[in-house]
Amino acid sequence: MDGSVLAAWAGAAASLFGAGLTVWWPWHNRPQADWTLLTHLSDPGRPISATIPGFSGWLKSRGEAEPDSVCSVYNSGDGDAYNVSIEGIGCKAYFLLLRTIGDNTEFMTPSSIAQFKAADRAYIIMHADEKVDVIAIRLHWTKQPTHLMRRVFRSYSIHGSLPEQPRHPIPETRRHFPTLTRYRFEHSRLGLWLFAHPRLHPISRTLGSYPTTGSNRSDQDQ
Repeated sequence: MDGSVLAAWAGAAASLFGAGLTVWWPWHNRPQADWTLLTHLSDPGRPISATIPGFSGWLKSRGEAEPDSVCSVYNSGDGDAYNVSIEGIGCKAYFLLLRTIGDNTEFMTPSSIAQFKAADRAYIIMHADEKVDVIAIRLHWTKQPTHLMRRVFRSYSIHGSLPEQPRHPIPETRRHFPTLTRYRFEHSRLGLWLFAHPRLHPISRTLGSYPTTGSNRSDQDQ
């Protein structure tokens, strides 16, 4: 093999490496969400809810108990997080959002936050369970780009300690959805007929769960 062939192969390899690096580097440095938690502290004899303006009165108006802990969570990353939800560990936890309307303040407790932008803040209210050694929260969110539906989570300890967490968020188990071709077949006239009469053809028994129709729903009820 002469030098010209080696040079050609080396040039091709360099071009391939450069193309791969051009694609990989922007993906590796894409904006991502990250989280910073700040625990609220109050003076002795002062309720922890008083650290949020107007929150004590809002709790009293609803007849709710004083929380055991209050935190502020900030998106300290350089990208937005989507469909952000919270899970309590050893506690009941929920988001609290404040919105000023004229001279009034609206308190909202959404089950999830559709878009948590970079530098945004939300409050986290926690009511501890009885006789627990660890109080923690777990944040779940969808990473960008959202159409890939990559759900991740990260846990944060409020009281007590958790096992050391990985550097990066932990991926959730991926949900498997039927393909568009399968969905169209299952909801076609032939597919609905086969699923309504599963004993007539073995294909209907190999495709998994049956689509819900009026006919097979009545069969299941019987």
